Amino acid sequence: MTAERLGLILLLAMGGPALAAPALPQVDLPMALERRMPPPVEEPSGDAAFAAYQIGHYYAALDLALRRVEKDGNDAAALTLLGELYRQGLGVPVDLEQAVDWYSAAAQRGDVSAAIALALMKIEGAGTARDMAGAARLFEQAAAKGNAQAHYNLGLLRLQGQGLELDTGKAAEHFRIAAEAGDSDAQYAYATMLKDGRLGPPNAEAAAEWLGKAAAQGNIIAQIEYAIALFNGDGLAKDEEAAARNFALAAGKGNPIAENRLARLYANGRGVPLDPVKAMAWHLLAQAGGRDDPWLDVFVQRLPEETRRQGYAQAQQWRGIELLALDGSRPTGQTTDQPNSIAPEVTP
Repeated sequence: MTAERLGLILLLAMGGPALAAPALPQVDLPMALERRMPPPVEEPSGDAAFAAYQIGHYYAALDLALRRVEKDGNDAAALTLLGELYRQGLGVPVDLEQAVDWYSAAAQRGDVSAAIALALMKIEGAGTARDMAGAARLFEQAAAKGNAQAHYNLGLLRLQGQGLELDTGKAAEHFRIAAEAGDSDAQYAYATMLKDGRLGPPNAEAAAEWLGKAAAQGNIIAQIEYAIALFNGDGLAKDEEAAARNFALAAGKGNPIAENRLARLYANGRGVPLDPVKAMAWHLLAQAGGRDDPWLDVFVQRLPEETRRQGYAQAQQWRGIELLALDGSRPTGQTTDQPNSIAPEVTP
């Protein structure tokens, strides 16, 4: 990725043993666009080329798609599939310029997935010149057909004035449309704008509602912010047990911020039973992910040696972390990159 990074970055700086309200997120455009490269979409039709692609028979998919294009040059689905194969190097060497050509042909024939894929490549300058205005036009083409992802990306572009005139109101409208269509990133973005007061007076109730919808879909950042809202009673009824459950969902996916907040809850018995062993284990996991916490360092250092050994063993079991300091000091070892296959449940 060159130049700006696209995406919504959450800045949660919380100190002290109690939960503090997070700093408002800042918008930093392309990360979200980068990670949302769509696969080709094919309507159910017994399409042999797309079926071959789905099961990993890429040579067959390439051959069948080329045959279709030779027979009908306006076959947008086949053109899109060829773009995807060349972009990823599936059945052929990676060739971004050819991918751009195939996607362009498909987008000209109205294929939404091709338009989005091509827009993302224009933003990155991958296989083509970097062209934010051209990307915006392609997103608008897809959004006109009701595509939620295109609306979300247009909202990001509008929010930063990249390729389009900066317009907070229009950005919010794109986010709202995508949010109502069920896009969790758009739900989070719209909630942030409502909470931030960018659309009028801050609306904590509406923000919490949209955060809850995004969190229910597994959006990790939304789960963290929704947990904070629940803990503090910000825009909805205060519920420390529900807050702990949402922190646990995000922590179980390896998010260091959520691991840190869950450690604090266990250390204080807030929303979960007081449990120094789990508090230390989550603190070690958060540390290994780069989330330092001097308050928890002191908490761990004051634990009995046997409790610290149990916390260390628990952290190893949950995440396979090696060479962590038993006194809770900053880890000097490395993580094994093992999946968190034994994520504990929070029992209110």
